[in-house]
Formats: sequence, C-alpha cells, structure tokens
Amino acid sequence: MYAIEDEETGRFLSWRSLPMGSNNISSNYLYVTYTGKLGTDFFPTCQCANPILNQLEGTSKDINANLLLHIIEVDVDTLPIGERVIVNL
Repeated sequence: MYAIEDEETGRFLSWRSLPMGSNNISSNYLYVTYTGKLGTDFFPTCQCANPILNQLEGTSKDINANLLLHIIEVDVDTLPIGERVIVNL
C-alpha cells in the first residue's frame, strides 16, 4: 500500500489534512496528520495517491505552508493504530 507522508515530520496525511477551498482568506489553518493507521488514507498504487498528493501540494502552496510531501510505500500491517496530530500553520 501507499500513503502520503510529510517529509519533515514523518507523519501521514489524508485528503482532509489541509483545508479544502483554500480561497478562504485566513491567517490560521489547521494541519492534521497521523502517526499510524488511524486517519491515514492508504492507496493500492502510487498512481492512485498522485491526485491527492497534487491536491494537497496545491493547497499547501495556496496557504503559504510549502509542505514537503511525498508518496511512500508502507506495510500497513506493521503500523501502529497511531493518533491524530493537529498543528496550527
């Protein structure tokens, strides 16, 4: 399986990790990442993950977060349940 990972933190993302409709002007954005299975979006192929990665990267640029994201292969069976981590950007 594949997941989208924040290169800086090593945590995983979902399509909900950044605000949708980033044209909303705000100085505060919540960035939600995950440390394991809980909340993380998993994809059967790298190609399936790519549209979500592109969406997240676009939103990241729009809100000036400039996050370094990439797709990695993961063995879901070895991941902990994990937890959600919420950060103000």
